[in-house]
Amino acid sequence: MDEAIRVRCQLTERQYRRYMRFHVLGDKKGVAGHLVLSALIVVFGLMNFRADSPILGYAFIALGAYFFVSRYLRFYMSVNRITEQFGLSETPKFFYALTFTGDGFDIKSDKEQARYGLDRVVRACFMEKDQIIYLYLTKSSAFLLPYAGFEQGTPGDLRARLNAARGGVVEEL
Repeated sequence: MDEAIRVRCQLTERQYRRYMRFHVLGDKKGVAGHLVLSALIVVFGLMNFRADSPILGYAFIALGAYFFVSRYLRFYMSVNRITEQFGLSETPKFFYALTFTGDGFDIKSDKEQARYGLDRVVRACFMEKDQIIYLYLTKSSAFLLPYAGFEQGTPGDLRARLNAARGGVVEEL
């Protein structure tokens, strides 16, 4: 358990897009809330038709449809901009390396390095189908650890270490 686990994160565009869909669109409550609000605006528009206010009816139906579609358009435009900004493609690109030792881990990139304790991990999603781990230090961002990037240790070793240190943060998806 004290042996170091080393992971080198090299990401492809596909891996990043899958993470963003999981992270942003995988939030069922957020998507459901957005859908309900859009539907309520459309229903209000339909009620205006019954009240002989077709202009308001069309306006609210258009607003509800715009509200629903714009969220997803902005999301995909943002993902496209980020993949372009970082030069992501189907060729893996190095971003950072993590080394887990003892009760913490080091993160090193070309520009910076940091050390965190395992107590900072709020969520770890082991995506077996995609062969990647999403390691969240906050609710809003995660480190992506492809299974193929394990240079020392295995995803199972990391799972065991996280379970021992932070029982309850590991999710098998």
